[in-house]
Amino acid sequence: MRSPRIPVTSFRPVRPTGLFVLRARPHSTSIPYRVRRVSPSWMAMGVGAGVGVGMCLLGWPGVVLAEKLELDDNVVLEPASKKHVPKTLVLTYATPPKPHTLHLLGLGIRQVTFLNINVYTIGFYVGREALDRVRMGEVWKGFEGKALEGFVEKLVEGDVAVRIEPVRDTDGPHLRNGLMRMLTSRLTTSSLNERQKQEILAHMDNFRAAFPSGRIRKGEEFIFVKTKEGLRVFFEGTELVLIPSPWIAQMFMEGYLREKKAISPKLRQSISQGLEDLVTVKVAN
Repeated sequence: MRSPRIPVTSFRPVRPTGLFVLRARPHSTSIPYRVRRVSPSWMAMGVGAGVGVGMCLLGWPGVVLAEKLELDDNVVLEPASKKHVPKTLVLTYATPPKPHTLHLLGLGIRQVTFLNINVYTIGFYVGREALDRVRMGEVWKGFEGKALEGFVEKLVEGDVAVRIEPVRDTDGPHLRNGLMRMLTSRLTTSSLNERQKQEILAHMDNFRAAFPSGRIRKGEEFIFVKTKEGLRVFFEGTELVLIPSPWIAQMFMEGYLREKKAISPKLRQSISQGLEDLVTVKVAN
């Protein structure tokens, strides 16, 4: 079933020519927005002034302006791709529509071939109730040093989201087919009966049909949200479809967390560290 177009608010960097400028905007295709471009002459003056200040304060060599500037408190750097990932997503969905705030627990990069070619950044987000379960729930006691595998099912309880941002131009079918293979693999190894499998295959056909079929440019944003209704798919701020299958929503999220044929080992490591940090904070308090 297709969902009404609902704006999504998140915070992410704009990549205009010239200086790097940040903005927060509603991701609705119906709302125009402008990016102020910086002329080369002013950009040169600004860079020159920054270098001069850096030389005076920090000495030369070793001043790297891009590393010294604090761009925004709401973004973090994904190390392999050098792309910025928002710490917080504010998504509007449900009936009646209401905003939901999700927090970044871990981030990583999807890499392919033995050359480790970067494909897309991945952010894994959880709601406040999930963070509270990590801090307060008995099931999380003593997470330190344990494998993430034993915590996957509990971690994806409630509303969770995966944010994907390609780091190079690609096309919709290529990206979609990778996600479909992940779901198909989980389906073939499941204990579902034949009738249940056929229902899920029908939902997967709806997912395939709703996915963008054209060119996907680097920097464009997909957000996949697991809710009690199923899997919600957002692209550039517009909700494309709601797949009313809790099984698909669950398996989609678990696919990024499971160890076997891990989609992104770096994401798993980052999430494990995020859980460690939460447990450490709890113990320290």
